[in-house]
Amino acid sequence: MDYNMLVIIWTGIILLGVAIYVVLDGFDLGVGMLYPFVKREEDRTTLMNSIGPVWDGNETWLILGGAALFGIFPIAYSVVLSGFYIPVILLLMALIFRGVSFEFRGRVSENRRNFWNNAFFLGSLFAAFFQGVIAGALVQGFDFMPAADAINAPEGYVSKGALDLVMAGGIWAWLSPFSIVSGLGLTAFYALLGSTWAIKKTEGELQTHIRHLTRKIALLFFLLATIILAWTVMIWQEQLFMAENLWKVYLFGGLYLVAIIVAAILMRSIRNSNTHWQPFVYSLLMAVLGAGALVGFLLPYIVPFQVTIFTAAAPESTLTFSLVGALIFIPLVLLYTGYIYYVFRGKVQGEGY
Repeated sequence: MDYNMLVIIWTGIILLGVAIYVVLDGFDLGVGMLYPFVKREEDRTTLMNSIGPVWDGNETWLILGGAALFGIFPIAYSVVLSGFYIPVILLLMALIFRGVSFEFRGRVSENRRNFWNNAFFLGSLFAAFFQGVIAGALVQGFDFMPAADAINAPEGYVSKGALDLVMAGGIWAWLSPFSIVSGLGLTAFYALLGSTWAIKKTEGELQTHIRHLTRKIALLFFLLATIILAWTVMIWQEQLFMAENLWKVYLFGGLYLVAIIVAAILMRSIRNSNTHWQPFVYSLLMAVLGAGALVGFLLPYIVPFQVTIFTAAAPESTLTFSLVGALIFIPLVLLYTGYIYYVFRGKVQGEGY
């Protein structure tokens, strides 16, 4: 198989894994963010039980994305992530703290349960926020510098080419107003996914309360998404309005118009008390539109308008060998995931399904 085709196939696999992670772990992180707005302890238990059978399996796709990035795009893994140590560590700490709180909450006395409720909320909130910050910093782009300049290498140091680059600007280069707003935007989207999932899984007074809350979350997300889109165009206007990249602007405009229509349908479905699964499906459609805009903006680059997927990819032998394993195990994981969601379909009734 042609080398460029292998790179394209692997890019598609990684993008698929990231998209599945955003959707699956996104809604269970969003459910955790609802905790401060749900006052009754039994309702909080219902929300937690709605994601109990699936939440840890959802994070499988994050591992897939990280491992594939390490093996398939080693230059991106070593060079791009060189500037993301702090947000990545904070993200992993939030996920660990959230997982611990998930397990401990059901095993402590009621007077100590509130601590783990707060831990579950904060772990979900910061995990979502730092994912958005990393994505925003990647979209905003950054400069590279030789590692020899960064570490004051001794005389006679031999450069290792592309692998000898690090992100310029120091350990805080990832932190900017744009990356913070991106973090808030992804957090709001995860909260929207989580609240529409809760509509799908609950009923009665709890569902009614979540519907009111979801409308506010949706409006906040639409506002932040519009700001991020306009800001992205402003940052990269010189490159985007070049003749060869103008299609990206048309893609943004077309997807945004479709998103407005989907947003109107979503808001209507949230207000309709007879709908249950529809708001979640429309939220997923919003995720597809957002992913389309992001992929259209980035490709064929990993770092906007600087490093392409073909420059960052591993040797052909690595891509071919890894593809065999991917074609065997990814379908198995998809089948298992689908089966689990099929088994635990329907509404949550108190302590379980």
